[in-house]
Amino acid sequence: DTFTDFYYSLTIEERESLAARAHTHPGYLWQIATGRRKAGAALIERLMAADDRITFPMMRNRAA
Repeated sequence: DTFTDFYYSLTIEERESLAARAHTHPGYLWQIATGRRKAGAALIERLMAADDRITFPMMRNRAA
């Protein structure tokens, strides 16, 4: 699985909640999910802490 797959499986409310728990903006998560940006190590750590379904490999592998 990729973060993109995970992101698109979430509702808008779940995306907003994830962003809040990870101390980031929902729009930034969208940019990561769509490949416009890459998450840095600190954000990856916050995302993994915010939701145990998120893994480091998921954050580094993008669907082709």
